[in-house]
Amino acid sequence: MAKSGAVISAGAALGVMSIFNGLGRLGWGSVSDRWGRKVAAIGMCTFSIVACVGFLREPGGFLQLLTGLCLVAIGYGGYLALMPSFCADYFGPKNVGANYGLLFSAWGICGFVVPGYFAGIMDKAKAAHNLAGGYNEVYLTLAGLALVGIVAAAFIQPPKHAH
Repeated sequence: MAKSGAVISAGAALGVMSIFNGLGRLGWGSVSDRWGRKVAAIGMCTFSIVACVGFLREPGGFLQLLTGLCLVAIGYGGYLALMPSFCADYFGPKNVGANYGLLFSAWGICGFVVPGYFAGIMDKAKAAHNLAGGYNEVYLTLAGLALVGIVAAAFIQPPKHAH
């Protein structure tokens, strides 16, 4: 009976995360339009850091885990709203299709490469009988990457256009 409860909980969590992903798209798009792309990008990365370090590294229960996953979903949802606008702002609306296509291709490649990297970490942790340590390493790595995203967003400058 416990297994079916876990499946229902996982399904409910996925549904709730989907709602937060959609809210992230709307919310971060609005933040981006009002206060700028950099502020939105820094905010999204900050949500990811808080989720990874504050909620997901050592969740004390289902609610804490779900809260962390929803924070991740809010931040993640914003990327699909923000990146086309970043492309238009930095490279002009004429080139959005080509530039966003390249950016989205990189995102897709990461979707294949990164899970394998983290699976390797978890395989080593499982072999060492230390899954908690594996999750800690994964979430700290993700938080570190989000910190790199904050630094990149803070310092990125549009390219100089020839007149």
